[in-house]
Amino acid sequence: DVQLVGSELLASEVLIPGRSTREEFAVWLGALTDVDLEFILAKRNSFKADATKEMEAYQKERAYEEQAITDRRTKIQEQVAYARENRTTIFNPRTGKIEQVEPPKKGILGTGIELPFGN
Repeated sequence: DVQLVGSELLASEVLIPGRSTREEFAVWLGALTDVDLEFILAKRNSFKADATKEMEAYQKERAYEEQAITDRRTKIQEQVAYARENRTTIFNPRTGKIEQVEPPKKGILGTGIELPFGN
């Protein structure tokens, strides 16, 4: 933690050249109290804590959205499957019209014959 605080303070001094001399920086650094240094350290560590909280919130939101998309996709697939099994109209490309059709029969090849062990 001491190294983190020291590098943070030095970086703030180096980023703005001409702010103070080495001697002035050393005097200023020596004048800081433990409370000042702990405040700087706490502020620095709060960035990580805030980022972690934001990331967790984002991940929860993203998981919720992915679940909603999956649920919607499943619902649409179920609707499509139901429509394929129960459709009564179909587009005839030869005539260019929509025509009534018999719903397909269940069983072996649409004959309506059911086998006891499945089809």
